[in-house]
Parts: sequence; structure tokens; C-alpha cells
Amino acid sequence: MTRIPDTSGKPKLFQTSAPHVVNENVQLAVSGYAYEESGNIEYGNLVYLGMVGYKTSIKSEIATILQNKPVSLLGTGKGRITLLPENGKFTQVLSPMPEYDSHHCCVVTNQAIPGKWVPEYETVYILQFIGGSSIESQLVERLNETLTAPILPEWGTILMKNGIQKGFIKTLTTGGDCLEGISIRIKSEWNELLESLILAEEIAI
Repeated sequence: MTRIPDTSGKPKLFQTSAPHVVNENVQLAVSGYAYEESGNIEYGNLVYLGMVGYKTSIKSEIATILQNKPVSLLGTGKGRITLLPENGKFTQVLSPMPEYDSHHCCVVTNQAIPGKWVPEYETVYILQFIGGSSIESQLVERLNETLTAPILPEWGTILMKNGIQKGFIKTLTTGGDCLEGISIRIKSEWNELLESLILAEEIAI
């Protein structure tokens, strides 16, 4: 066999074949994903998953996730990754794809959806999708939603830089239609960071 290169110039979600997500019963093609790596590289906390396939198969995967049971991600070049639903509170959107006799489903943890934060969450996530807003442009809004101290829009760049340096902000592993993602530790010492930046005159009230 000879591989024929694609010269159409059409954008692709993945450079090679699409990854797959599997549970104990079904396997589905993946359109995008985001997860937070744990101490073990074979495991990650599930943040976002896009799936394509038959409706009944998608519902099987969703049921697994909503029951706080793990699913496995294959074909990303990192071996088999076990994705763990952190709290079982996910929002799902299911759309038909009549041309392909399939459905497309997006499953996103509520911790990554503006307006769905609750005080019990110690972590929130920000995701950037194809055609969507950048991570930095969403940062101030999410911090204002979750922190007690008010955050001004012009502080975004400084807070992103210092949050990463302090370990309050970490990068997610993403692919497909999810271009980038971060986790934000809400229980971290954000107020102390703000005070130090004001005293250092790096931000102004």
C-alpha cells in the first residue's frame, strides 16, 4: 500500500487518525478532548470530551461518565489514558449529523462552564475551542466569578503570568477542536498574590 498525501488544504482536527474513547461496551471516535494530568501519566481528570457515533453508543459513554466511572482515551500518541470524571457533574450537548447517520456529543465538566461554579469546587477550568475566545480573555471573568476580591480587566496578563509562576494555574492536555486549556486552583492564595502585586506597583487599583 502507498499512502496518498492529502493536498486538499482542508483543516483537520488531528494530524493523523482520530483518537477513540472506550468504556466496557463501546468505542467511539473523538473530535476533541481536554484533561488534567495527574501524578501518573496514564491517568487524567476528564474536563472535556467530544464524541462522534451512534446515539446509543454515545449514551453508553455518557452513562459511564455520569456514574463517575473511568473511560479510556486511545490513539493520542501517549498510549492508553484513563480519564477519571472528577465529580460526575457534567453538561452534555447532543446534536444529530444526518449526513453521516451519526450524532456528535460534547461532554464538559461544570467546572469549565461560566455560571456553573459552586463554592465546593476547588478548581475551575478555562477552555479555548476553534473560533472561540482566548484563555487570557476569559481569565478575568472566571476569577471574578470565583474569588472574593474584584479583578480588573487590565490585570489579566499579569495575573496569568504570576498565576503560572506560583503554580495556581496549570496547563491542560488538549487535542482536536479544543485548542488549549488551563486549570485554576481557587483555594490558592490569590488574595495574597493580589496584595503583593499592588505593593510592587505591577497592578493598580
